[in-house]
Amino acid sequence: MNVSLEEFKQFSLITLDGYEVSFKDFIYDPEDWELKYLVGEISYRLKKRIVYIPKLFWSNINWEKKQLLLLIGKTDLELSLPVIGNSKSIEECEIPLLAFYRKLTHLNSFTNKPVNSLLIDFDKNVSAAYQKKHKLHDLKRKNIITKNWTFGRIKDLILDSVRWKVSFSLVDYCENVSGKRKMVVPTSKLLRKSLNQFAIN
Repeated sequence: MNVSLEEFKQFSLITLDGYEVSFKDFIYDPEDWELKYLVGEISYRLKKRIVYIPKLFWSNINWEKKQLLLLIGKTDLELSLPVIGNSKSIEECEIPLLAFYRKLTHLNSFTNKPVNSLLIDFDKNVSAAYQKKHKLHDLKRKNIITKNWTFGRIKDLILDSVRWKVSFSLVDYCENVSGKRKMVVPTSKLLRKSLNQFAIN
């Protein structure tokens, strides 16, 4: 099922022990548009702290309540905070963070995957950890050059909640005569030209 990024901002993230984590953003892989981490915010010692939650710990969506259920408890998220430390991006802490999650003793209890399969998943993530990743919200308002050389901006993003990938971008663009229009562009058609600009392939 598809959900827009704007709509997902209204969702809450619920841990195994019922704690509500505030949703802030997704981290995605620009190579294949796959969502890798949830960026959440928790209260810890009277402060708001950012946590990164790998996709392995995302469970079912309750569409009626607008909740994403997590396969992890609040205590585990708090234990990840020293690993994250003062990191300003996922790249600065990803390797030790994945090692932390890999060691969680209750990992197999909360998923349907065998332990060996889970460790393989984490090892794949570690091998990909050196690749540059981006925050999904940073994509919004990036420039788009259309085929007929009109210019537009990414207004919103459509997420596939089954494969957890960015499937489409909703683009506002201008035509000389008709004014502003909207179009939906599959992410497979977007070609990154620079940090702030995409072309439609």
